[in-house]
Amino acid sequence: MAAQCRRHPSCCYLASAEPVITNDESAGTEVTTESRNMNTALWVVAGVLAVGFALGGASLILMSKDRYRALASTQHWVDDFSPA
Repeated sequence: MAAQCRRHPSCCYLASAEPVITNDESAGTEVTTESRNMNTALWVVAGVLAVGFALGGASLILMSKDRYRALASTQHWVDDFSPA
């Protein structure tokens, strides 16, 4: 049984502290083959993207200043920093 809040009785209800026990066996989530395949596909795509971003970031970090400057004319800011 839910108790009403004294401050805003029209819109606020406090949940009861009593546990709710159900005997409904269909209340659990059912994992079908289609959903398992979709989850696997999404995890594979996420893994491929993660590896791609990691390799791309690592290649930019490990690249020399001259090679990085040659990527585009907007990369002249690398001259503002000393070599590592």
